[in-house]
Amino acid sequence: MRVNVYKDQVKNAGASLPALPGIKELAAKIGHHHAVLRKLVVEQQQAAARQQAAQQRLGQGLGGPAAGGGAAGEDEWVDGGR
Repeated sequence: MRVNVYKDQVKNAGASLPALPGIKELAAKIGHHHAVLRKLVVEQQQAAARQQAAQQRLGQGLGGPAAGGGAAGEDEWVDGGR
């Protein structure tokens, strides 16, 4: 049995397995749990996107490469750990 939260699917892991008896009842019983997991996945994806956007804004505000502050090798002094 494989539950794919990303694709909203519940299916047998391989073709060699017979169909599950009572698949509709099983789907009805785990449907709520699947919906909760799906909601968590979407929330995590949105939080990651917000964090990435905030990091990009922070990089632009500090004059980093995202803000055109220059990449390594463009007339920059590098200490070299000395």
